[in-house]
Amino acid sequence: PHASTLPRVTFNQAQVRTEEGSPVQLPCVAQGNPPPTYRYVNIQHLNCSFR
Repeated sequence: PHASTLPRVTFNQAQVRTEEGSPVQLPCVAQGNPPPTYRYVNIQHLNCSFR
């Protein structure tokens, strides 16, 4: 069995700007054991949809 390791998250961009209604990508990479899961939290309560 492998030892647990804390997740490490790397973001490629700290800030992303786009026009309303345009698609945007929020790239990030996370490593850890067990493998971490990803979740985006919309702290400004903006209307977002995900694919």
